[in-house]
Amino acid sequence: MRIAAASALVWMSVAPCAWSQEVLSVPASLYERQAAKGRLALAQELSPARLFSLEAPRKVSLEGLPESARASLLNGAVAVHRETPEGLMTSGEWSTMADGRRVWRVAVESPGAASLRLHFTRFDVEGGEVWLSAGGEAAAPAEARALTGRGPLGDGEFWSASVFGATVWVEYVPAADRTDGAVPFGIDRISHYLAGTKQSDPVVAGLERAARAAEAQDAAGAAGQGREAASCQLEAKCFPEYEGVGSGIAHLRYERNGFGYVCSGALVNSTSQRHIPYLLTADHCIQNDAEARTLESYFFYEASICGGANSEEPPMTSSRVLGAKFLAGGALEAGDYSLLLLSDAPDKAMFLGWTTADVAVGAPVYGIHHPSGSYKRISFGQRVIDEELVIGAGEDAEYAPSDKYWKVEFTRGRVEGGSSGSPLFNANNQVVGTLTAGPSASEARLCALDPFEAFYGRFVNGFPRFRAYLEDTEPASLTQPANGATLPGATVDFAWSKGTSSDQFKLHIGTTPGGRELAVEDAGNTSFHRVNYLPTDGRRIYVRFHYRMLGTWRFTDYAFTAAKDSGRKVTVRVVNKLLYPVQVKANGENLMIVGGGAAEARDFAVPRTLVVSYEMIRPVVDGAPAGVPVTGYFPGTGAPMGTIPFTITNTTGSEPVFAPVLYNGTGQPVTLVMNSGLPEEQSCNCTAAAGANGLDMGYYPLLPASNIRAVNGGTSSLYQNFVAFVEPGTGIVRASFTALR
Repeated sequence: MRIAAASALVWMSVAPCAWSQEVLSVPASLYERQAAKGRLALAQELSPARLFSLEAPRKVSLEGLPESARASLLNGAVAVHRETPEGLMTSGEWSTMADGRRVWRVAVESPGAASLRLHFTRFDVEGGEVWLSAGGEAAAPAEARALTGRGPLGDGEFWSASVFGATVWVEYVPAADRTDGAVPFGIDRISHYLAGTKQSDPVVAGLERAARAAEAQDAAGAAGQGREAASCQLEAKCFPEYEGVGSGIAHLRYERNGFGYVCSGALVNSTSQRHIPYLLTADHCIQNDAEARTLESYFFYEASICGGANSEEPPMTSSRVLGAKFLAGGALEAGDYSLLLLSDAPDKAMFLGWTTADVAVGAPVYGIHHPSGSYKRISFGQRVIDEELVIGAGEDAEYAPSDKYWKVEFTRGRVEGGSSGSPLFNANNQVVGTLTAGPSASEARLCALDPFEAFYGRFVNGFPRFRAYLEDTEPASLTQPANGATLPGATVDFAWSKGTSSDQFKLHIGTTPGGRELAVEDAGNTSFHRVNYLPTDGRRIYVRFHYRMLGTWRFTDYAFTAAKDSGRKVTVRVVNKLLYPVQVKANGENLMIVGGGAAEARDFAVPRTLVVSYEMIRPVVDGAPAGVPVTGYFPGTGAPMGTIPFTITNTTGSEPVFAPVLYNGTGQPVTLVMNSGLPEEQSCNCTAAAGANGLDMGYYPLLPASNIRAVNGGTSSLYQNFVAFVEPGTGIVRASFTALR
């Protein structure tokens, strides 16, 4: 099987498929935005031009696109990068808007473009905003929200979303305290998407048999001649039973090596069904993180009614997602797959189910895709006997074994360039493959081809690389205070569960979802963090809890009510002599966390009776809490006033405890057992390496006959008769082991 007009591919080494005996499946589920989901609802905001009906800004125009640039688009690209004029940034003009704010504005024109994307550098607008639009009061903005901070990728360099038209208005409104007149960003390139150019992707491959080689060669030359999707394509809107599944399909735009391309992709579900926005596409579409960063994904780009779509209309900007992170990929010989993490997902999108199960020869299958970068289409067919896939000819030929691809014959509908990366579904609406190649021919020949053959990389090929993401684990989550609770005061101890795959945490606190004007806190790899100076006026306070999971930053939003300061307070002062932090509660409500060996004070609204209790936060050893729980309470105090002190020691809880601190001088690793031979015997489930010094491992019941045993195989050593030497308050027992018997 020969494929014409293919570009070079990057070859990657991937372990062979090993899932034939283990079939794994995940169902689809709908993503609907909720208050604590952590994803931004689209803001109904207006650019300065639309808000105040401003006149057009000064325009900087590039020359018309030269024919040499148009000819270069025969490689399957639909856009070409162009350098901006040298004086672009100095051409912008400052003015004052009707509300008194200053605005810097400039327009960039690339004649003949259907749409434009801008490449920003050194972007750092702090509290300011940057708006992009096609200009004019009727024109839609390029962004549903203004560009802020260091841009959507957080590092000051990115490709903007597309602006549909040949001109882009750039409007910068600085923060109120920024009066230096500087423009804190640069624009060094644009991506010029051509009008009337056939939308394609890097591998528009002809699957013509050798007997039709001449036809395939002719088709390759036609690939650069402008036309829309073939007339024999089936509108997905005409098949409402597939509307839910189709909502998870995206039209993709991305930039590579000086050109812009289009493909298709699909949201895929994870085992936890937490709607982490993983996108499955082809490796020949997105091959690395640099390309993923440029990605622009359009969902719900489809006909409004069956037979009523206007293919000249731009994709829906309201369901656009900008930016992604590359997670895993495999080139042609491995199955041509790529898994990305999008920056967001639109509401009402379906996260698609998938399976590693086999697809029988003759089984019905279907695909949903965006041919030629146009609106959504659907194709129906069946799996047929596989063949080796060959792309190119002669020394440039690239080969893929037949067991890496499903070969499909479509009987209704077709696939074209721009469909690449779209999913193949089985009869249970589960993703089983990703489109790599289909015929490249003129429209008449494309529609007349019988059989119409296409090749899909098998989902199971990539699953060994996807498994770490799609079989995801528990994410981190705030546990204190409870979501929706009233905060205890101006100082709040936030605590969280780390989940199973998170290792860095941040808190952004403000008076709106995502706001950060009250606090920006970096908590590192801890499990709790204290925030001071929060309002105490009863207002609504929002906390965006950021956590780094599997190397990627994510977040969840929480909402609270600020404390209401009545003016009458009692001060609770706690001295914690234990080695580890304690969670302190007043009348059953979380009051504060006091670190090991530390003292803290907290104001508390005057109650009729005050009962203070505490629970030690046990250390984690080898993934599990060490020692026994240490809790206690202080009897109620009636009519409290002023400052009331409390001291927590190893004897104030429900039972006395000791904290072993060890030195291992035996020359070999040992495991440790507390109260060996007694009913309270307990292993710390830990190992003290040879030479370990100052090793602590939680608290254990302090009994008259308490002991510590160090064990290695059949030898051990016992440390005992130490009760009289337990350090008062802390409960520390320092034990040394020098030999085993």
